[in-house]
Amino acid sequence: MRHEWMRESILKGLQGLLVLRLDGSPAADTVPALANAWLAILGKLNRIWDEERDKRRLSMAFLAIATYSDSWPSPNQFIKSIPPVDEPVKLAAPTSKNMPPEIRDALNKFLSKSKPLEAKT
Repeated sequence: MRHEWMRESILKGLQGLLVLRLDGSPAADTVPALANAWLAILGKLNRIWDEERDKRRLSMAFLAIATYSDSWPSPNQFIKSIPPVDEPVKLAAPTSKNMPPEIRDALNKFLSKSKPLEAKT
């Protein structure tokens, strides 16, 4: 797994935590190597990472750690801080009563002319 956006997000987040000088903070010159280690750990998770969906979630995890932690986080603490994926909005199934009469009639006419699908064996 090699997502440059993810490496940049982790590096930026770790640098932000470093500025806070939390207890147990690593030396500044180790942050790039630390980002690579965290990236490798995240890559081992059974997840598919997507920039559009996950970049903001990673930033939110670092913000939560910065807000509520007094000490340098472990990768496990970071992973637990990643917010869940937003559920997509579910639309109600269309009903024929919401359909304009001319469309309902055209659909019924179409369906009455079509042959039912045969089951494949």
